[in-house]
Amino acid sequence: GRGERGLFLPRFLYRMRLEWQAILLTGSGHKMLKIYNTLTRQKEEFKPIHPGKVGMYVCGVTIYDHCHIGHGRTFVSFDVVARYLRYAGYDLTYVRNITDVDDPLFERAERDGIDLRELAARETDLFRDDMAALRVLRWAET
Repeated sequence: GRGERGLFLPRFLYRMRLEWQAILLTGSGHKMLKIYNTLTRQKEEFKPIHPGKVGMYVCGVTIYDHCHIGHGRTFVSFDVVARYLRYAGYDLTYVRNITDVDDPLFERAERDGIDLRELAARETDLFRDDMAALRVLRWAET
């Protein structure tokens, strides 16, 4: 389908949007969230270590090149989880990073003959623009 801004939504994003709408419509205040536990190989009710508080870390991108659909899927998926946790009343600490010091970035800057900081700044801005187009909530800049 196409969004308000005429952007094509890949099938997985359209499905996620429908699932998010279903959560909002059926989420009558309960905090039931089930997560697949790879250790037990079962879906289990989510129970935070500290009642009412949740910490979530999502490994970010290495910004040596433009984003691809995998980046979009990752950040949209975890954005939906973060929004749900906040909607359910949890105090969420959500940490995401951007890696701007890594061999692929050094190699790309050298190959293209540009300053490493310039490349990192440009690709970071493009990444943020892409995430904004997908309506992923922007995170604090530190």
